[in-house]
Amino acid sequence: MSCDYAFDGVTYGARLNITPYWVTLDGTTVRGETRTLTYNWYGITE
Repeated sequence: MSCDYAFDGVTYGARLNITPYWVTLDGTTVRGETRTLTYNWYGITE
């Protein structure tokens, strides 16, 4: 799975909490593990 995200206006050092999720065929929402990512000069790191 991938997703596009624009970082316009985000400053270096900003921390992003990302929680993946999906919806099963019966309508149940399943959430994955939340990860905190940091936006820096090198890109996004965990």
